Amino acid sequence: MGRVSSLPYGNTRRSGVDTGTVHSQVVKNCEKGSSSVENWGNWSAPPMNNVKVRSKEYLTTKIKQQAGDVSFPLSHVDVISTNSTLIHHIANRDGEWMSKTRDNLGSVQGYTVIINLQIRSLGVSVVSYHHRQSGFKSLEPWYARLLKGLRNSTKSELDGRFKLITNLEKGPMLMRGALKAAVGANAPVVMGRAVNQRYYFGEDYMEIDVEVDTSMIARAILKVASMFIRSVVVDMVWVVEGKNETELPEKALCAVRLGNIQLSNARSLEGSSKSTTAQQMTFPQIDTSDQRQRESVLFASQAEAVQTMSRIPLPSRGSSGGDDVGATNQNSSFSETAGKHEDATANRGED
Repeated sequence: MGRVSSLPYGNTRRSGVDTGTVHSQVVKNCEKGSSSVENWGNWSAPPMNNVKVRSKEYLTTKIKQQAGDVSFPLSHVDVISTNSTLIHHIANRDGEWMSKTRDNLGSVQGYTVIINLQIRSLGVSVVSYHHRQSGFKSLEPWYARLLKGLRNSTKSELDGRFKLITNLEKGPMLMRGALKAAVGANAPVVMGRAVNQRYYFGEDYMEIDVEVDTSMIARAILKVASMFIRSVVVDMVWVVEGKNETELPEKALCAVRLGNIQLSNARSLEGSSKSTTAQQMTFPQIDTSDQRQRESVLFASQAEAVQTMSRIPLPSRGSSGGDDVGATNQNSSFSETAGKHEDATANRGED
C-alpha cells in the first residue's frame, strides 16, 4: 500500500458524491476523492468539468454536454508485474484488492467496476477499482436498468458498449502527436471494436479485461509512451454508449488519472485464482492478420503515422524514460472536438 496523499493527485475536485467509503479500511478516501502516491507512481480521480458526452438530444442534434461526476468513484489502483503474460479475472484472485476488501469487511456492500488494462509489451497490468457504496440504488432508474442489463448482453453487444476517452494532461509533444494521429483529439473510442476484451460479472462487480496489445495502433502509441512514461500524466474516462433516446444522456461510468509511472516498481501478483459463480464472457484470440485488416478500416487515414511510430524500438521495462524531452503541462481539455471526430468516424466503426 502506498502513501495516501492529503490532496488528490492533480487537484481533483469532487463534491456531494458517493466516494466509495466502504473501502476506507483499505485506502483512505478524502472529501475530494481517492488518491495515492505508490511506489510505481501516482493515481487519483481526475477532474471531470471538461469531459463531454452525448446529450439527451444527441441523435438528432449531435450536441454534447458535460458528463458531470462519475457513477463509480475511484477507490484503488494497482500496477502489477505480469512477465508478459495475461492476468484474467483479477476480481477472482485471492490476495488481490477485491479479495482483501472482502476479508477486511466481511463482505462488500455496493458495486465495483474493475478495469484491467493488460499491457503485455510492457509486462504489466494496470488495474483500477471504482466502487459505489450504494450500488445501483441511488442511480437514476433508467441508468440502473442499463447497467444491470449489461450482464445479460452478448459478447458482441458488450464490445460495442464501452467507450474510452483519453486526455494527455502532461506529456511530450511526440506522444500528443501520436495520440492525435491515431484517434483524434481526445476522441471517444469504442475499445471493443479495436482490441480484444473479456467481461466478468459477479454479484458485486463487473470486470473488463482490455488486451491493449491486440491493437496495432495501441502498440505504436505505447512505444512512444514508454520512452517518456515517468513524465506522463494521463486521464482515462469510461462511458457506456447510449444507442437510443432511452439510454441518453450518457454518463461517465468511471475515471482514473495516472502519473509518473515507474514500471520497474510494479509489484508481483498475489494469491491464486479461485472457483466462483461469476459469469464469464470471452472469445478466442483474434488472428493477427484479421486484426490488422479490421484496424486498417477503422483507422485508414492514420496508417502512415502509425507505421512510423511502430518502427520506434520499445525500451526495456526497467528503463525510466525520466528525461522529459519537449514535455508540456498544458490543460488539454476534453473539448467538443471529440464530438466532431466521433461524428466523422462513426461510419468506420469508431465512436
